Amino acid sequence: MQDVSSVIPDTDAALSPKSHAHLRGALEGVFFRLLGRNLWGKLYILLSALRSGLGHMRTQLATGRDYVSFGPSFERHHQSLRRNRRTLARKKGIKNLQATRPWVDAQDLEIFLAGFDAGEQWISDSTDKQLDLQ
Repeated sequence: MQDVSSVIPDTDAALSPKSHAHLRGALEGVFFRLLGRNLWGKLYILLSALRSGLGHMRTQLATGRDYVSFGPSFERHHQSLRRNRRTLARKKGIKNLQATRPWVDAQDLEIFLAGFDAGEQWISDSTDKQLDLQ
């Protein structure tokens, strides 16, 4: 293992470009040993996750919400009420997501439900277009 004193330059050499290159090389070596192959790709992943996490915190703290709305619990069916099938499907999708990714937060669930809504809209638009062609 490399001696730390060889990585930290002394005060006289601290201003030279050669010592900066030596320090940079030593730090890259440490990161490479810690993260293995594809160092820059993994650093990108780490920085992206950090940025995303900070964005989640900023949004959730600003809104004060730590929950999501699934939709109405009941819907009218003929002359009676029944459990809303769309809401049940959304809840099931969220339970499946939480089962495979237990770290999801309210912001992730909002994004998931936005995708759910977009999928419903796409199906609706596709059905309308098929009906127009007939």
